Amino acid sequence: MPEGLVLAVRSMGTFPWVLFLVGGGGLTVFAFMMWRRSFQNARVMEDTPTSRIRSAAQGFVELAGMQETAMDRPPTAPLTGREVTWWSYSIEERKTYRDSDGHRKTRWDTVESKTSPHLIRLLDDTGEVVVNPAGADVTPSVKRVWYGSSPQPTRSPGGGGFSLFSGSGRYRYTESYMRPGEPLFALGHFETRNSAPDTEERARRRTELLAAWKEDPAALVARFDEDGDGRVDMREWERAREAAKAAVEEQAAREARKPEAHLLLKPPNGRPFLLSVKSQDELARSYRIRAVGWVLLFLLGVVACGVLLTGRLGS
Repeated sequence: MPEGLVLAVRSMGTFPWVLFLVGGGGLTVFAFMMWRRSFQNARVMEDTPTSRIRSAAQGFVELAGMQETAMDRPPTAPLTGREVTWWSYSIEERKTYRDSDGHRKTRWDTVESKTSPHLIRLLDDTGEVVVNPAGADVTPSVKRVWYGSSPQPTRSPGGGGFSLFSGSGRYRYTESYMRPGEPLFALGHFETRNSAPDTEERARRRTELLAAWKEDPAALVARFDEDGDGRVDMREWERAREAAKAAVEEQAAREARKPEAHLLLKPPNGRPFLLSVKSQDELARSYRIRAVGWVLLFLLGVVACGVLLTGRLGS
C-alpha cells in the first residue's frame, strides 16, 4: 500500500475513520445484495421458458403478450393525466443545509410518492390473465423528470424519455408509466381460480341466508308454517334449512358455469416478480449489465474497507 495513503488513514480522526468504515461496509454489503439480485433475475428469466396463458402451469411462470387495463376505463397518471395501465410518481423538494464543517449543501427530500394499485390485463393469442402489480419490479416504457416551483406540477414535461438535466425549480417531479396496447413481459406466480364457492364458503352463505330469514319472522312463518299454528317448529325449521341449502347450491352452480379467472401475483417464496415492456432478452441483458456495475462497486468497497483497516490497524 502506498505510504502516503497509509499516513492519510492513520492521521484520520477516530470518528471520521469509523464513519468511513461503517459507510463503506454498508455500501459493500448493499452492492453485494444488489449484484446477487440482478444476477439471479437474469438467470431466472433465461432459465424459465415462456408459457402460453391457456396452457400455463400453476405456480411460477413467464408470460409475454400485450397489456390492457382491467378497468372499464384506463386509469390516468396522477401528474400528467395520461391514460395508462400502471403508474408511479414522486414529488421531491430541494432543501439547503450545512454539513458538520459548515459547508452549504443541497438534497432532495421526498414530499409525496405513490404507485398504481390498478390491475392489468395481459393478453396473448390463447387467453388473458389479470396481473396484480403490487410488489413487482416494473420496467416502464416512459420515465419523465421535470421541475417546478410548487408542490404540485402546473405544467406537463416537454418531450419524452428520461431527462438528464438538473433543471431549475424548488420541486422535482418524476413520473413513470406503461400504456394500453404496449407489450408486457411478466414473471410471477400464476394461479387459476374457479368462481364456484368451496364447502366452507357455501356453509357460510347458508348461515347468513338463514339469519336474514330470521330477521323477518312474519315472512318466515308465511313461507314455512305448514300446520298453521303461527310459528315455525323444529320440523318446519329443518325444511327452511333445506330450502337455504338448495338456494345456495343453485347460486354456486351458476357461479361454476362462469369461466375460470387466471391471476398473476407476487410469488410467495421470494422469487422474482417482474413486469416490463422490454422483451425477455432485453430485460435479461439489462439485469446482467446492472450485475456487472454492482459487482464492480462491491469490489471497490472491499478495497476501500481493506485500505481503512490495514492503514489503521496494520503494523
